[in-house]
Amino acid sequence: MPDKKDINEVIKAVITQGKSFRDTLPLSVDLYGQDGPEKDFFAFEVDWLLDAKKPFHFQKADSAYFLFQIHHLHHLKIDTTGLLKTKFTNTAQILNESWDQRKQYFHNSLMIPLFSSDQKQAYVLTDSYYGIMAGEGYSFTLRKIKGKWQIIYEELAWQS
Repeated sequence: MPDKKDINEVIKAVITQGKSFRDTLPLSVDLYGQDGPEKDFFAFEVDWLLDAKKPFHFQKADSAYFLFQIHHLHHLKIDTTGLLKTKFTNTAQILNESWDQRKQYFHNSLMIPLFSSDQKQAYVLTDSYYGIMAGEGYSFTLRKIKGKWQIIYEELAWQS
């Protein structure tokens, strides 16, 4: 199982290195798991991560480890230490807003990273919401290089 230190280092790398990370929006400290309402979407994502045509693809042997993580990691909170420029919110605060207020509530959320079985590569999906009906998500692939997590690829995953 990935340790919380690696999870937090991957999240901090996405926040500080990601060209498409929307740092002007508040970030939910609650990381969401891959077994939520978009469960079928994550099955697609695993297939996409294993695509050998991609230069950064994961190995087929990682697929069982992805499933293990998906079934065991459901909720974590971001360690906000060192992220002084980032504004934070949380899921309870977002859901506590009235429907009319939530339509105007802009925020970021991140999924719990998926790690390769050797713990040297990670994948994260970020979501940026601009009210109820608009948003976008980016996927980030990271590698641990000389002990530090580095983004090696990022792309638009979805847009509404």
